[in-house]
Amino acid sequence: AAREALRRLIATSLNADLLRAYEANRNTGPYSPDAGPAGRRALKNAALFYLAALADTDAAERGRLAAQYRGATNMTDRIAALRFLVDLDAAERTEALDDFYARFKDDALVIDKWLGLQAVSALPGTLANITALLAHPAFSLKKPNKVRALVGTFASSNPLRYHAADGSGYAFHA
Repeated sequence: AAREALRRLIATSLNADLLRAYEANRNTGPYSPDAGPAGRRALKNAALFYLAALADTDAAERGRLAAQYRGATNMTDRIAALRFLVDLDAAERTEALDDFYARFKDDALVIDKWLGLQAVSALPGTLANITALLAHPAFSLKKPNKVRALVGTFASSNPLRYHAADGSGYAFHA
């Protein structure tokens, strides 16, 4: 809670600077893995991380996340936008998750990312969503990478929901 409060305070206090950093580092050219463009993508997505802290109450920020997701020309930008969208209880979240699955359902490693992103969501219904994903065609208990992507990511990377006061995260894991 303290970390998220600080993130929101930074996003509010430095909003204009974060917007400038985001806009100044948007890439309109072809994808390049070189250090310069990679650094600009990293800086842009770091600014987006803070701006996304306001997306639960700011439609413009939700729109920015959805626009980056839809307009992404590379996996770095698409995953960054989707990572921030999974924390929102909004139509943009569902649309992006559905689109991502439809685009990449035949790429097992990318679908592992899709599973993992849902496992780290801060939303209160995350554990119920994870439980539902156990029955999804993309998941199999017989495939260790799928178990690691969904269950392992939840246990190791979602302290908010895994360590829930009611013990539900532990009960699920057990």
